[in-house]
Amino acid sequence: MATAPLRKTSLADQAYAAIRDLLLDGRRFRPGDKIGVEELTRELEVSRSPVWAALNRLTAEGLVEVRPRTGVFFRGFDAVRLQELYAVRCELEAMAVRLACAAPRPDLEPLRRSLAAQDQAAKAGDIDLYSQLATDFHDALAALPGNAVLAEQVRGLNLRIRCMCLAINRAAGDPLRQAAEHAAIVAALAAGDAAAAEQAVRRHVAQFVGLAAALTCTAPKKKRPG
Repeated sequence: MATAPLRKTSLADQAYAAIRDLLLDGRRFRPGDKIGVEELTRELEVSRSPVWAALNRLTAEGLVEVRPRTGVFFRGFDAVRLQELYAVRCELEAMAVRLACAAPRPDLEPLRRSLAAQDQAAKAGDIDLYSQLATDFHDALAALPGNAVLAEQVRGLNLRIRCMCLAINRAAGDPLRQAAEHAAIVAALAAGDAAAAEQAVRRHVAQFVGLAAALTCTAPKKKRPG
């Protein structure tokens, strides 16, 4: 898969999107493959700075690994790792909805606005936009009770699973159904029903993890050199 030269605006963001899509495409890189930084700079027709900014961002998201004195490698991901990350996020979100229901009149408007945007993206078939909106929804859900530590932990987890979620949604996602699951969470919150909200969170997570497990998300990893 060839990469197109980039426009001279927002180079770091464009480099991030181009390299991310190149890795997720699966035709050029397999987990364990070394990523040629100089080759990417030539293909994208940019300096090393935006390429390294993109690679650092992808490293934070768990898609890339920088090995000292060795190089940059595509980590890939698998269903087991995704299950572990989602298990933690599920418990944190369950806590978030319980705390929110215990508080007087939580502000649900940000979640409702997110639902409307998700519905539009899903109906338009814009998987990439929907995936980003879904991540934003979960960030907002965790922030609902006003516990800064809880919100920070969920944001960190979402950062690590964002690329995995995008790949899964591109392969077999059903954004209309997922958006309906998000709506069920908000409806339970609006009713002040903590048990129903927690159940909706757990059902949503279980469904998505099951989808991930059903997909072949990674090829056998290559042995590290040496």
